[in-house]
Amino acid sequence: MEPAYRRFIGTFGLADKTPQNDVIDGIVYFWIEANYKPPSKPIRVKYPAAINFDVDVTGANLIKLVVSDGDNGESPCWCNAYFE
Repeated sequence: MEPAYRRFIGTFGLADKTPQNDVIDGIVYFWIEANYKPPSKPIRVKYPAAINFDVDVTGANLIKLVVSDGDNGESPCWCNAYFE
């Protein structure tokens, strides 16, 4: 990761490819770790919500994107994510 980067910005959501879309919506928790330390507590996301994030990554040389196991087959989406 470039040392000049200070922020990691984007949107997190879930893509639903399951046939029972109107029965149960998936729920996951996501977080972003910088240098193995979560910068904030996990964020709960329920389909079809989309959550914007803006994480301070000043001084980090490793970023880890983490998603808990969902409960209905939805796929995590890290959308329009970029470093600034």
